[in-house]
Amino acid sequence: MKKPLTQIAFDFTEAPKPEANTLLIKAEEEKPDTSIREIPALNKPISITKTTVKKKASRGRMKLSDMAITADLVVVPEDAVLFSKQYYNIGSVAEMFKVNVSLLRYWEKEFDILKPRKNGKGDRLFRPEDIKYLKMIHHLLRQKKFTIDGAKDFIKKNKQAEENYAVIESLKNSNLFKRTQSQFINMRLFIFFASLLLLCNASYAQSPYTSYEDSTHKGTIILNGLISKYILINNDKDFKWYNNSHNGYNATPNVLNAMEAAKGKYQFVLFGGTWCEDTQFILPKFFKLQEQSGITDKDISFIGVSREKKSLGNLTAAFNIINVPTIIVMKEGKEVGRVVEYGKTGQWDKELAGLLQ
Repeated sequence: MKKPLTQIAFDFTEAPKPEANTLLIKAEEEKPDTSIREIPALNKPISITKTTVKKKASRGRMKLSDMAITADLVVVPEDAVLFSKQYYNIGSVAEMFKVNVSLLRYWEKEFDILKPRKNGKGDRLFRPEDIKYLKMIHHLLRQKKFTIDGAKDFIKKNKQAEENYAVIESLKNSNLFKRTQSQFINMRLFIFFASLLLLCNASYAQSPYTSYEDSTHKGTIILNGLISKYILINNDKDFKWYNNSHNGYNATPNVLNAMEAAKGKYQFVLFGGTWCEDTQFILPKFFKLQEQSGITDKDISFIGVSREKKSLGNLTAAFNIINVPTIIVMKEGKEVGRVVEYGKTGQWDKELAGLLQ
């Protein structure tokens, strides 16, 4: 006998929605557990270690565009101030060039012309000569955009490069050149200085002076052209007479007072022969007088001549130089007067002081 069919009833009414708080609690319960757990087999916690990549030190390397900016920030004292101290610590030198001390140490290793001393503690002490060389190296690397190897090769091939750089800097900063340029006085002199500056700036290989041994006097070195007293100071082997004459002179109070009063008002053009005994006796004394009175190197132009009284750019003819040494006093581009050799009275320094009063 078949069982009777039964009807199943379905309730299609909408079930009530869970409250919001209930859903939030449930979602939190279903979040995966991300906490560190111990694995029984390893018995050690699993963790993630963050690796930090260190940047390689750059020894002060910078973009080419930044080099030109920092080059203008270099502040090296004038020679009269610079050479007043025997040594400078590495920190003060780094401040002059606005570089790190590590970069100075690196340059010292790369360029053998740098020879700083070391004290008992091992601290580097830079001589004024080292700072002048650093200025040249900084100029080649940061302004001329040479590579280290390029700068080293350039200095090696141009034996007079460091001396030429000092001469060119002296010419560029010469107050005689600046005053002549600004007022267009003594046009022949201005044209010479402007042409020489452009020539020297174009390449250090073109020296503003020549150096050669005197054919008639063995061991005598002749410098012909625009030179600097520091060439004589730094080459004591060839120019022993400079320090001997320099150290043996003491100016009288009247002469020293006249030179001190002339500071910043006058410029001096010196003609001398490194072969000439009168030059060897007088000009080192003039430079000592300059140093004692505080007259800057910018106010002095020094031209070396040959035995025939000829010089670079035919300047001896332009200034009508007959005998050396000749000390010419200039003011605003015009000649005030000159002292030739020992002067008319035999007292060159008193005669020079008379021109300044």
